[in-house]
Amino acid sequence: MNKVMNLFIIIILFINVFLLTSCNYHIHFLGEWLSNDSNHWKECVCGEKAYDEAHRYDDGTIIKEATCTMEGIKEYKCISCEKMKEEKIDKISHSYLDGKCTLCNIDELPYELEFELSNDETYYILVDIDVISEIKFDVVIPTTYNELPVKSIGDYAFDGCYYLISIEIPNSITNIGEQAFAYCDNLTSIKIPDSVTTINYAMFANCKSLTSVEISNNAKGIDEYAFYNCPSLKSIVIPSTVTSIEENAFNKCIGLEEVLFEENSQLTSIASGVFAGCTSLKNIIIPSGVIGIGNEVFYNCTNLENITLPKTLTIIGGAAFQNCTSLISIEIPNSVEKIIDLSFTECINLKEVIFEEDSELKEINEGLFLKCTNLERINIPRGVKYIDVNAFYECTNLKKVVISNTVTSIHEKAFYCCSNLSELIFEENSQLKWIEDAAFLLCEKLEKVQIPSSVTSIGEEVFAECISLKEVVFEENSQLKSIDCAAFAYCSIESIDLPKGLTDLEECVFYDCKKLKSIIIPISVKNVSEEVFSGCSNLTIYCEAEEKPKGWSYDWNSSNCPVVWGYKK
Repeated sequence: MNKVMNLFIIIILFINVFLLTSCNYHIHFLGEWLSNDSNHWKECVCGEKAYDEAHRYDDGTIIKEATCTMEGIKEYKCISCEKMKEEKIDKISHSYLDGKCTLCNIDELPYELEFELSNDETYYILVDIDVISEIKFDVVIPTTYNELPVKSIGDYAFDGCYYLISIEIPNSITNIGEQAFAYCDNLTSIKIPDSVTTINYAMFANCKSLTSVEISNNAKGIDEYAFYNCPSLKSIVIPSTVTSIEENAFNKCIGLEEVLFEENSQLTSIASGVFAGCTSLKNIIIPSGVIGIGNEVFYNCTNLENITLPKTLTIIGGAAFQNCTSLISIEIPNSVEKIIDLSFTECINLKEVIFEEDSELKEINEGLFLKCTNLERINIPRGVKYIDVNAFYECTNLKKVVISNTVTSIHEKAFYCCSNLSELIFEENSQLKWIEDAAFLLCEKLEKVQIPSSVTSIGEEVFAECISLKEVVFEENSQLKSIDCAAFAYCSIESIDLPKGLTDLEECVFYDCKKLKSIIIPISVKNVSEEVFSGCSNLTIYCEAEEKPKGWSYDWNSSNCPVVWGYKK
Protein backbone atom coordinates (compact mmCIF):
# COMPACT_ATOMS: atom_id res chain seq x y z
CA MET A 1 0.00 0.00 0.00
CA ASN A 2 2.82 2.45 0.93
CA LYS A 3 4.64 1.72 -2.30
CA VAL A 4 1.50 2.56 -4.27
CA MET A 5 1.08 5.87 -2.38
CA ASN A 6 4.72 6.92 -2.98
CA LEU A 7 4.42 6.13 -6.67
CA PHE A 8 1.24 8.18 -6.83
CA ILE A 9 2.93 11.24 -5.21
CA ILE A 10 5.88 11.04 -7.62
CA ILE A 11 3.51 10.89 -10.61
CA ILE A 12 1.58 13.94 -9.32
CA LEU A 13 4.82 15.98 -8.84
CA PHE A 14 6.04 15.02 -12.31
CA ILE A 15 2.75 16.15 -13.84
CA ASN A 16 2.92 19.52 -11.96
CA VAL A 17 6.52 20.17 -13.10
CA PHE A 18 5.57 19.28 -16.66
CA LEU A 19 2.55 21.57 -16.60
CA LEU A 20 4.46 24.48 -15.02
CA THR A 21 7.36 24.34 -17.46
CA SER A 22 5.07 24.01 -20.40
CA CYS A 23 3.33 27.24 -19.21
CA ASN A 24 6.65 29.15 -18.75
CA TYR A 25 6.64 28.64 -14.98
CA HIS A 26 9.02 26.64 -12.85
CA ILE A 27 10.03 26.05 -9.27
CA HIS A 28 12.99 28.42 -8.32
CA PHE A 29 16.09 26.76 -7.00
CA LEU A 30 17.91 29.54 -4.99
CA GLY A 31 21.62 29.53 -4.31
CA GLU A 32 23.85 31.28 -1.71
CA TRP A 33 23.42 34.88 -0.55
CA LEU A 34 24.72 37.56 -2.93
CA SER A 35 25.35 41.19 -1.92
CA ASN A 36 26.66 44.66 -2.66
CA ASP A 37 27.40 47.55 -0.28
CA SER A 38 23.73 48.31 0.38
CA ASN A 39 21.65 45.15 -0.25
CA HIS A 40 21.65 41.34 -0.24
CA TRP A 41 19.58 38.76 -2.21
CA LYS A 42 19.36 35.22 -3.51
CA GLU A 43 19.23 34.41 -7.18
CA CYS A 44 17.77 31.53 -9.23
CA VAL A 45 19.63 30.02 -12.17
CA CYS A 46 17.05 31.72 -14.35
CA GLY A 47 18.30 35.11 -13.16
CA GLU A 48 15.37 36.14 -10.99
CA LYS A 49 16.08 37.56 -7.51
CA ALA A 50 14.43 36.77 -4.21
CA TYR A 51 14.68 38.26 -0.70
CA ASP A 52 16.25 41.48 -2.15
CA GLU A 53 16.53 43.80 0.84
CA ALA A 54 18.90 46.16 2.69
CA HIS A 55 21.53 44.75 4.98
CA ARG A 56 20.58 44.44 8.64
CA TYR A 57 23.70 44.82 10.72
CA ASP A 58 24.30 43.77 14.30
CA ASP A 59 25.47 46.20 17.01
CA GLY A 60 29.08 45.76 15.93
CA THR A 61 32.31 44.70 17.57
CA ILE A 62 35.27 46.97 18.33
CA ILE A 63 38.36 45.39 16.77
CA LYS A 64 40.69 48.36 17.45
CA GLU A 65 40.20 50.73 20.35
CA ALA A 66 40.50 54.48 19.67
CA THR A 67 43.25 56.29 21.52
CA CYS A 68 44.19 59.94 21.85
CA THR A 69 46.65 59.53 18.96
CA MET A 70 44.92 57.00 16.70
CA GLU A 71 41.39 56.41 15.44
CA GLY A 72 39.74 53.10 16.28
CA ILE A 73 37.86 50.59 14.10
CA LYS A 74 34.45 48.95 14.69
CA GLU A 75 33.25 45.97 12.63
CA TYR A 76 29.61 45.12 11.81
CA LYS A 77 28.04 41.88 10.40
CA CYS A 78 24.75 41.55 8.49
CA ILE A 79 22.52 39.13 10.45
CA SER A 80 21.20 37.59 7.21
CA CYS A 81 24.07 37.36 4.72
CA GLU A 82 27.01 37.92 7.08
CA LYS A 83 28.31 40.83 4.96
CA MET A 84 30.99 42.75 6.93
CA LYS A 85 31.66 46.52 7.11
CA GLU A 86 34.01 48.75 9.10
CA GLU A 87 33.61 52.23 10.60
CA LYS A 88 36.25 54.50 12.09
CA ILE A 89 36.00 55.56 15.71
CA ASP A 90 37.06 59.13 16.48
CA LYS A 91 40.14 59.63 18.60
CA ILE A 92 39.51 60.26 22.25
CA SER A 93 40.68 63.46 23.90
CA HIS A 94 44.06 63.73 25.56
CA SER A 95 44.05 63.62 29.33
CA TYR A 96 46.69 66.06 30.46
CA LEU A 97 48.27 66.19 33.91
CA ASP A 98 51.20 68.48 34.67
CA GLY A 99 51.74 69.18 30.96
CA LYS A 100 51.73 65.53 29.80
CA CYS A 101 48.98 63.26 28.53
CA THR A 102 48.41 60.39 31.02
CA LEU A 103 47.34 58.15 28.14
CA CYS A 104 50.05 58.64 25.49
CA ASN A 105 52.72 60.55 27.43
CA ILE A 106 53.11 63.35 24.82
CA ASP A 107 53.60 66.95 25.91
CA GLU A 108 50.56 69.13 26.05
CA LEU A 109 50.33 71.37 22.94
CA PRO A 110 48.63 74.77 22.76
CA TYR A 111 47.03 73.75 19.47
CA GLU A 112 45.46 70.82 17.69
CA LEU A 113 45.82 70.09 13.98
CA GLU A 114 42.81 68.97 11.98
CA PHE A 115 43.17 66.53 9.08
CA GLU A 116 40.88 65.32 6.29
CA LEU A 117 41.22 62.13 4.28
CA SER A 118 41.81 62.62 0.54
CA ASN A 119 39.09 61.61 -1.91
CA ASP A 120 41.01 58.53 -2.94
CA GLU A 121 41.65 57.70 0.74
CA THR A 122 45.41 57.34 0.23
CA TYR A 123 46.67 60.36 2.19
CA TYR A 124 45.67 63.13 4.60
CA ILE A 125 45.30 66.89 4.13
CA LEU A 126 46.03 69.29 6.99
CA VAL A 127 43.02 71.60 6.82
CA ASP A 128 42.95 73.65 10.02
CA ILE A 129 44.54 74.43 13.37
CA ASP A 130 42.58 74.78 16.58
CA VAL A 131 44.32 77.10 19.04
CA ILE A 132 43.82 75.81 22.57
CA SER A 133 46.03 78.15 24.58
CA GLU A 134 46.62 81.78 23.59
CA ILE A 135 50.41 81.60 23.70
CA LYS A 136 52.90 81.83 20.82
CA PHE A 137 54.05 78.45 19.55
CA ASP A 138 56.01 76.51 16.93
CA VAL A 139 54.36 73.81 14.83
CA VAL A 140 55.84 70.59 13.52
CA ILE A 141 53.67 68.95 10.87
CA PRO A 142 53.74 65.15 11.13
CA THR A 143 54.72 63.06 8.10
CA THR A 144 51.90 60.58 8.80
CA TYR A 145 48.48 60.59 10.39
CA ASN A 146 46.45 57.44 11.11
CA GLU A 147 49.16 55.42 9.40
CA LEU A 148 48.78 57.34 6.12
CA PRO A 149 51.09 60.08 4.76
CA VAL A 150 50.28 63.76 5.21
CA LYS A 151 50.75 65.18 1.70
CA SER A 152 48.97 68.50 1.57
CA ILE A 153 48.28 71.69 3.53
CA GLY A 154 44.85 72.95 2.54
CA ASP A 155 43.70 76.42 1.51
CA TYR A 156 43.55 78.83 4.49
CA ALA A 157 44.81 76.09 6.86
CA PHE A 158 46.76 78.53 9.09
CA ASP A 159 45.18 81.76 7.79
CA GLY A 160 45.14 84.35 10.56
CA CYS A 161 46.96 82.11 13.08
CA TYR A 162 48.26 84.95 15.22
CA TYR A 163 50.22 82.75 17.66
CA LEU A 164 52.25 80.81 15.07
CA ILE A 165 56.00 81.67 15.23
CA SER A 166 57.57 79.01 13.03
CA ILE A 167 56.56 75.85 11.27
CA GLU A 168 58.44 72.75 10.19
CA ILE A 169 57.07 71.26 6.98
CA PRO A 170 58.13 67.69 6.12
CA ASN A 171 59.15 66.48 2.66
CA SER A 172 55.96 64.40 2.53
CA ILE A 173 54.09 67.65 1.76
CA THR A 174 53.74 68.17 -2.01
CA ASN A 175 51.16 70.96 -2.04
CA ILE A 176 50.50 74.03 0.09
CA GLY A 177 47.15 75.66 -0.65
CA GLU A 178 46.13 79.25 -1.31
CA GLN A 179 46.50 81.67 1.62
CA ALA A 180 47.66 78.77 3.76
CA PHE A 181 49.71 81.07 6.04
CA ALA A 182 48.23 84.48 5.20
CA TYR A 183 47.93 86.98 8.06
CA CYS A 184 50.15 84.93 10.41
CA ASP A 185 51.35 88.10 12.11
CA ASN A 186 54.05 86.47 14.25
CA LEU A 187 55.42 83.92 11.78
CA THR A 188 59.14 84.73 11.49
CA SER A 189 60.63 82.05 9.24
CA ILE A 190 59.64 79.37 6.78
CA LYS A 191 61.44 76.70 4.80
CA ILE A 192 59.42 75.29 1.93
CA PRO A 193 60.51 71.71 1.25
CA ASP A 194 61.80 70.65 -2.16
CA SER A 195 58.75 68.41 -2.54
CA VAL A 196 56.62 71.54 -3.16
CA THR A 197 56.68 72.83 -6.76
CA THR A 198 54.36 75.85 -6.61
CA ILE A 199 54.21 78.78 -4.21
CA ASN A 200 50.46 79.32 -4.41
CA TYR A 201 48.25 82.42 -4.34
CA ALA A 202 48.79 84.69 -1.29
CA MET A 203 50.43 81.81 0.58
CA PHE A 204 52.27 84.17 2.98
CA ALA A 205 50.45 87.44 2.28
CA ASN A 206 50.46 89.97 5.12
CA CYS A 207 52.87 88.01 7.35
CA LYS A 208 54.13 91.13 9.10
CA SER A 209 57.01 89.47 11.02
CA LEU A 210 58.33 87.14 8.31
CA THR A 211 62.08 87.73 7.98
CA SER A 212 63.42 84.51 6.46
CA VAL A 213 62.11 82.42 3.56
CA GLU A 214 63.72 79.45 1.85
CA ILE A 215 61.87 78.62 -1.35
CA SER A 216 61.77 75.03 -2.60
CA ASN A 217 64.61 74.18 -4.97
CA ASN A 218 62.04 72.53 -7.23
CA ALA A 219 59.60 75.45 -7.34
CA LYS A 220 58.37 76.21 -10.86
CA GLY A 221 56.28 79.27 -10.14
CA ILE A 222 55.61 81.94 -7.53
CA ASP A 223 51.93 82.80 -7.73
CA GLU A 224 50.05 86.09 -7.34
CA TYR A 225 50.42 87.92 -4.00
CA ALA A 226 52.51 85.03 -2.59
CA PHE A 227 54.52 87.29 -0.27
CA TYR A 228 52.40 90.45 -0.57
CA ASN A 229 52.97 93.01 2.20
CA CYS A 230 55.62 91.10 4.17
CA PRO A 231 57.34 94.26 5.49
CA SER A 232 60.03 92.48 7.56
CA LEU A 233 61.34 90.33 4.70
CA LYS A 234 64.85 91.59 3.87
CA SER A 235 66.25 89.10 1.36
CA ILE A 236 64.96 86.49 -1.05
CA VAL A 237 66.71 83.97 -3.27
CA ILE A 238 64.76 82.86 -6.35
CA PRO A 239 65.72 79.27 -7.27
CA SER A 240 66.89 78.58 -10.82
CA THR A 241 63.88 76.30 -11.39
CA VAL A 242 61.35 79.15 -11.17
CA THR A 243 59.99 80.04 -14.63
CA SER A 244 57.50 82.77 -13.69
CA ILE A 245 56.77 85.22 -10.90
CA GLU A 246 53.13 86.30 -11.01
CA GLU A 247 51.42 89.60 -10.21
CA ASN A 248 52.22 91.41 -6.97
CA ALA A 249 54.15 88.44 -5.57
CA PHE A 250 56.44 90.69 -3.44
CA ASN A 251 54.41 93.91 -3.66
CA LYS A 252 54.77 96.19 -0.61
CA CYS A 253 57.66 94.23 0.93
CA ILE A 254 59.00 97.54 2.17
CA GLY A 255 61.99 95.99 3.98
CA LEU A 256 63.19 93.92 1.01
CA GLU A 257 66.79 94.95 0.29
CA GLU A 258 68.10 92.09 -1.82
CA VAL A 259 66.67 89.89 -4.56
CA LEU A 260 69.04 87.24 -5.88
CA PHE A 261 68.40 84.95 -8.82
CA GLU A 262 70.33 81.68 -8.83
CA GLU A 263 72.66 80.93 -11.73
CA ASN A 264 71.19 79.26 -14.81
CA SER A 265 67.81 80.75 -14.01
CA GLN A 266 64.89 79.46 -16.08
CA LEU A 267 62.82 82.57 -15.37
CA THR A 268 61.10 84.00 -18.45
CA SER A 269 58.63 86.55 -17.08
CA ILE A 270 58.11 88.87 -14.15
CA ALA A 271 54.46 89.93 -14.02
CA SER A 272 52.85 93.24 -13.07
CA GLY A 273 53.56 94.80 -9.69
CA VAL A 274 55.90 92.02 -8.50
CA PHE A 275 58.29 94.34 -6.64
CA ALA A 276 56.11 97.48 -6.54
CA GLY A 277 56.47 99.44 -3.33
CA CYS A 278 59.68 97.63 -2.28
CA THR A 279 61.09 100.90 -1.01
CA SER A 280 64.31 99.42 0.44
CA LEU A 281 65.42 97.65 -2.75
CA LYS A 282 68.59 99.27 -4.12
CA ASN A 283 70.05 96.93 -6.74
CA ILE A 284 68.72 94.14 -8.90
CA ILE A 285 70.02 92.10 -11.82
CA ILE A 286 67.29 90.57 -13.97
CA PRO A 287 68.56 87.18 -15.18
CA SER A 288 69.18 86.32 -18.80
CA GLY A 289 66.21 84.50 -20.27
CA VAL A 290 63.59 86.93 -19.04
CA ILE A 291 61.69 88.23 -22.07
CA GLY A 292 59.11 90.43 -20.37
CA ILE A 293 58.62 92.50 -17.23
CA GLY A 294 55.07 93.61 -16.45
CA ASN A 295 53.29 96.84 -15.65
CA GLU A 296 54.38 98.63 -12.47
CA VAL A 297 56.87 95.85 -11.69
CA PHE A 298 59.19 98.27 -9.82
CA TYR A 299 56.65 101.05 -9.30
CA ASN A 300 57.52 103.32 -6.37
CA CYS A 301 60.80 101.53 -5.56
CA THR A 302 62.10 104.86 -4.32
CA ASN A 303 65.58 103.60 -3.33
CA LEU A 304 66.31 101.59 -6.47
CA GLU A 305 69.64 102.90 -7.79
CA ASN A 306 70.82 100.26 -10.24
CA ILE A 307 69.09 97.72 -12.43
CA THR A 308 70.58 95.48 -15.07
CA LEU A 309 68.25 94.38 -17.86
CA PRO A 310 69.04 91.18 -19.79
CA LYS A 311 69.74 91.07 -23.52
CA THR A 312 66.81 88.65 -23.90
CA LEU A 313 64.26 91.28 -22.83
CA THR A 314 61.69 92.26 -25.47
CA ILE A 315 59.03 94.19 -23.53
CA ILE A 316 58.95 96.56 -20.55
CA GLY A 317 55.49 97.08 -19.06
CA GLY A 318 53.64 100.33 -18.41
CA ALA A 319 54.84 102.37 -15.41
CA ALA A 320 57.41 99.62 -14.79
CA PHE A 321 59.85 102.05 -13.13
CA GLN A 322 57.50 104.92 -12.33
CA ASN A 323 58.60 106.98 -9.34
CA CYS A 324 61.95 105.16 -8.94
CA THR A 325 63.30 108.42 -7.61
CA SER A 326 66.86 107.14 -6.92
CA LEU A 327 67.46 105.64 -10.35
CA ILE A 328 70.29 107.55 -12.04
CA SER A 329 71.06 105.61 -15.22
CA ILE A 330 69.41 102.90 -17.32
CA GLU A 331 70.65 100.97 -20.34
CA ILE A 332 67.97 99.57 -22.64
CA PRO A 333 69.15 96.41 -24.45
CA ASN A 334 68.73 96.39 -28.23
CA SER A 335 66.43 93.35 -27.90
CA VAL A 336 63.67 95.53 -26.40
CA GLU A 337 60.88 96.00 -28.95
CA LYS A 338 58.35 97.83 -26.82
CA ILE A 339 58.32 100.02 -23.72
CA ILE A 340 54.74 100.65 -22.66
CA ASP A 341 53.35 104.02 -21.46
CA LEU A 342 54.74 105.79 -18.39
CA SER A 343 57.53 103.28 -17.81
CA PHE A 344 60.01 105.84 -16.40
CA THR A 345 57.57 108.56 -15.36
CA GLU A 346 58.72 110.70 -12.42
CA CYS A 347 62.18 109.14 -12.15
CA ILE A 348 63.31 112.55 -10.98
CA ASN A 349 67.03 111.67 -10.63
CA LEU A 350 67.38 109.78 -13.91
CA LYS A 351 70.19 111.52 -15.78
CA GLU A 352 71.11 109.06 -18.50
CA VAL A 353 69.17 106.74 -20.79
CA ILE A 354 71.31 104.64 -23.09
CA PHE A 355 69.75 102.74 -25.97
CA GLU A 356 72.07 99.98 -27.17
CA GLU A 357 73.01 100.16 -30.85
CA ASP A 358 70.78 98.42 -33.40
CA SER A 359 67.78 98.83 -31.12
CA GLU A 360 64.55 96.98 -32.03
CA LEU A 361 62.44 99.70 -30.37
CA LYS A 362 59.71 101.11 -32.60
CA GLU A 363 57.99 103.72 -30.42
CA ILE A 364 58.72 106.14 -27.60
CA ASN A 365 55.34 105.69 -25.95
CA GLU A 366 53.09 108.05 -24.03
CA GLY A 367 54.62 109.68 -20.96
CA LEU A 368 57.62 107.37 -21.14
CA PHE A 369 60.01 109.83 -19.47
CA LEU A 370 57.42 112.31 -18.19
CA LYS A 371 58.81 114.58 -15.42
CA CYS A 372 62.27 113.00 -15.44
CA THR A 373 63.52 116.35 -14.26
CA ASN A 374 67.25 115.47 -14.21
CA LEU A 375 67.46 113.82 -17.62
CA GLU A 376 70.10 115.78 -19.55
CA ARG A 377 70.18 114.34 -23.05
CA ILE A 378 68.45 111.74 -25.18
CA ASN A 379 69.30 110.09 -28.48
CA ILE A 380 66.19 108.60 -30.05
CA PRO A 381 67.39 105.28 -31.52
CA ARG A 382 67.11 104.52 -35.21
CA GLY A 383 64.12 102.35 -35.88
CA VAL A 384 61.76 104.39 -33.72
CA LYS A 385 58.79 105.56 -35.82
CA TYR A 386 57.08 108.00 -33.49
CA ILE A 387 57.44 109.89 -30.23
CA ASP A 388 54.12 109.78 -28.42
CA VAL A 389 52.11 112.21 -26.32
CA ASN A 390 53.92 113.67 -23.26
CA ALA A 391 56.93 111.39 -23.86
CA PHE A 392 59.39 113.92 -22.34
CA TYR A 393 56.82 116.20 -20.69
CA GLU A 394 58.47 118.60 -18.22
CA CYS A 395 61.95 117.10 -18.46
CA THR A 396 63.11 120.46 -17.25
CA ASN A 397 66.86 119.68 -17.29
CA LEU A 398 66.92 118.12 -20.75
CA LYS A 399 69.53 120.02 -22.77
CA LYS A 400 70.08 118.04 -25.96
CA VAL A 401 67.80 115.88 -28.09
CA VAL A 402 68.86 113.98 -31.20
CA ILE A 403 65.92 112.64 -33.21
CA SER A 404 66.78 109.78 -35.52
CA ASN A 405 65.89 109.91 -39.20
CA THR A 406 63.37 107.02 -38.84
CA VAL A 407 60.95 109.08 -36.74
CA THR A 408 57.86 110.05 -38.76
CA SER A 409 55.82 111.90 -36.13
CA ILE A 410 56.24 113.82 -32.90
CA HIS A 411 52.97 113.85 -30.98
CA GLU A 412 51.27 116.38 -28.71
CA LYS A 413 53.36 117.84 -25.89
CA ALA A 414 56.13 115.33 -26.50
CA PHE A 415 58.76 117.81 -25.24
CA TYR A 416 56.42 120.20 -23.44
CA CYS A 417 58.16 122.52 -20.99
CA CYS A 418 61.64 121.12 -21.50
CA SER A 419 62.75 124.51 -20.31
CA ASN A 420 66.51 123.90 -20.65
CA LEU A 421 66.46 122.31 -24.09
CA SER A 422 68.99 124.22 -26.17
CA GLU A 423 69.94 121.70 -28.87
CA LEU A 424 67.34 120.04 -31.06
CA ILE A 425 68.94 117.99 -33.83
CA PHE A 426 67.17 116.08 -36.57
CA GLU A 427 69.37 113.52 -38.30
CA GLU A 428 70.01 113.88 -42.02
CA ASN A 429 67.52 112.27 -44.41
CA SER A 430 64.80 112.62 -41.83
CA GLN A 431 61.43 110.96 -42.52
CA LEU A 432 59.58 113.23 -40.10
CA LYS A 433 56.19 114.28 -41.45
CA TRP A 434 54.16 115.66 -38.54
CA ILE A 435 55.04 117.79 -35.55
CA GLU A 436 51.84 117.87 -33.53
CA ASP A 437 50.32 120.40 -31.12
CA ALA A 438 52.51 121.90 -28.38
CA ALA A 439 55.30 119.40 -29.09
CA PHE A 440 57.99 121.92 -28.02
CA LEU A 441 55.84 124.44 -26.15
CA LEU A 442 57.76 126.36 -23.46
CA CYS A 443 61.21 125.12 -24.47
CA GLU A 444 62.56 128.42 -23.28
CA LYS A 445 66.30 127.87 -24.00
CA LEU A 446 65.88 126.69 -27.59
CA GLU A 447 67.57 129.17 -29.93
CA LYS A 448 67.61 127.51 -33.33
CA VAL A 449 65.49 124.92 -35.16
CA GLN A 450 66.05 123.39 -38.56
CA ILE A 451 62.85 121.85 -39.85
CA PRO A 452 63.47 118.73 -42.00
CA SER A 453 62.27 118.93 -45.60
CA SER A 454 60.03 115.89 -45.06
CA VAL A 455 57.75 117.72 -42.58
CA THR A 456 54.28 118.40 -44.06
CA SER A 457 52.54 120.06 -41.11
CA ILE A 458 53.38 121.94 -37.91
CA GLY A 459 50.58 121.81 -35.33
CA GLU A 460 49.16 124.33 -32.88
CA GLU A 461 51.62 125.99 -30.47
CA VAL A 462 54.43 123.65 -31.51
CA PHE A 463 57.14 126.19 -30.68
CA ALA A 464 54.96 128.67 -28.78
CA GLU A 465 56.66 130.49 -25.90
CA CYS A 466 60.10 129.30 -26.94
CA ILE A 467 61.18 132.75 -25.87
CA SER A 468 64.84 132.32 -26.93
CA LEU A 469 64.06 130.92 -30.37
CA LYS A 470 65.72 133.30 -32.82
CA GLU A 471 66.24 131.25 -35.94
CA VAL A 472 63.94 128.88 -37.82
CA VAL A 473 65.35 127.30 -40.96
CA PHE A 474 63.40 125.17 -43.42
CA GLU A 475 65.49 122.66 -45.35
CA GLU A 476 65.55 122.86 -49.15
CA ASN A 477 62.76 121.11 -51.05
CA SER A 478 60.48 121.42 -48.04
CA GLN A 479 57.17 119.57 -48.26
CA LEU A 480 55.55 121.74 -45.59
CA LYS A 481 51.93 122.58 -46.39
CA SER A 482 50.49 124.09 -43.23
CA ILE A 483 51.49 125.88 -40.04
CA ASP A 484 48.75 125.78 -37.40
CA CYS A 485 47.52 128.26 -34.79
CA ALA A 486 50.12 130.06 -32.65
CA ALA A 487 52.86 127.66 -33.79
CA PHE A 488 55.58 130.30 -33.17
CA ALA A 489 53.72 132.62 -30.77
CA TYR A 490 55.88 134.60 -28.31
CA CYS A 491 59.16 133.57 -29.98
CA SER A 492 62.21 135.80 -30.52
CA ILE A 493 62.53 135.10 -34.25
CA GLU A 494 64.06 138.03 -36.10
CA SER A 495 63.48 136.93 -39.67
CA ILE A 496 61.96 133.94 -41.41
CA ASP A 497 61.76 132.74 -45.00
CA LEU A 498 58.72 130.48 -45.37
CA PRO A 499 59.26 127.54 -47.75
CA LYS A 500 57.88 127.36 -51.27
CA GLY A 501 54.93 124.99 -51.42
CA LEU A 502 53.42 126.19 -48.14
CA THR A 503 49.66 126.71 -48.57
CA ASP A 504 48.14 127.53 -45.17
CA LEU A 505 48.93 129.88 -42.28
CA GLU A 506 46.41 129.59 -39.44
CA GLU A 507 45.50 132.30 -36.96
CA CYS A 508 48.11 133.84 -34.64
CA VAL A 509 51.00 131.77 -36.07
CA PHE A 510 53.52 134.50 -35.16
CA TYR A 511 51.48 136.11 -32.39
CA ASP A 512 53.43 138.67 -30.35
CA CYS A 513 56.81 137.93 -31.99
CA LYS A 514 57.97 141.44 -31.16
CA LYS A 515 61.50 140.92 -32.51
CA LEU A 516 60.33 139.66 -35.89
CA LYS A 517 61.51 142.20 -38.48
CA SER A 518 60.98 140.47 -41.81
CA ILE A 519 59.10 137.52 -43.24
CA ILE A 520 58.83 136.28 -46.83
CA ILE A 521 55.54 134.68 -47.80
CA PRO A 522 55.81 132.56 -50.97
CA ILE A 523 53.24 132.77 -53.74
CA SER A 524 52.07 129.23 -52.95
CA VAL A 525 50.30 130.40 -49.78
CA LYS A 526 46.56 130.41 -50.55
CA ASN A 527 45.03 130.74 -47.08
CA VAL A 528 46.07 133.11 -44.31
CA SER A 529 43.82 133.30 -41.24
CA GLU A 530 43.17 136.28 -38.99
CA GLU A 531 45.74 137.91 -36.71
CA VAL A 532 48.65 135.82 -38.01
CA PHE A 533 51.06 138.68 -37.16
CA SER A 534 49.17 140.24 -34.25
CA GLY A 535 51.57 142.02 -31.88
CA CYS A 536 54.50 141.90 -34.36
CA SER A 537 55.18 145.60 -33.95
CA ASN A 538 58.51 145.69 -35.84
CA LEU A 539 57.60 143.52 -38.81
CA THR A 540 57.74 144.17 -42.52
CA ILE A 541 55.98 141.51 -44.63
CA TYR A 542 57.33 140.55 -48.05
CA CYS A 543 54.74 138.81 -50.25
CA GLU A 544 55.58 137.21 -53.58
CA ALA A 545 51.92 137.63 -54.57
CA GLU A 546 51.13 140.83 -56.48
CA GLU A 547 48.11 141.48 -54.24
CA LYS A 548 46.21 139.90 -51.39
CA PRO A 549 44.90 136.50 -52.54
CA LYS A 550 41.19 135.79 -52.14
CA GLY A 551 41.77 133.07 -49.52
CA TRP A 552 43.45 135.43 -47.10
CA SER A 553 41.38 136.69 -44.17
CA TYR A 554 40.40 140.34 -44.23
CA ASP A 555 42.07 140.59 -40.80
CA TRP A 556 45.23 138.68 -41.71
CA ASN A 557 47.39 141.75 -40.98
CA SER A 558 45.55 143.04 -37.93
CA SER A 559 48.63 144.96 -36.69
CA ASN A 560 48.88 146.82 -40.00
CA CYS A 561 52.49 145.82 -40.56
CA PRO A 562 54.06 147.26 -43.72
CA VAL A 563 53.54 144.90 -46.71
CA VAL A 564 55.66 144.66 -49.86
CA TRP A 565 53.66 143.00 -52.69
CA GLY A 566 55.25 141.31 -55.67
CA TYR A 567 58.49 140.72 -53.80
CA LYS A 568 61.22 138.85 -55.65
CA LYS A 569 64.44 137.58 -54.10
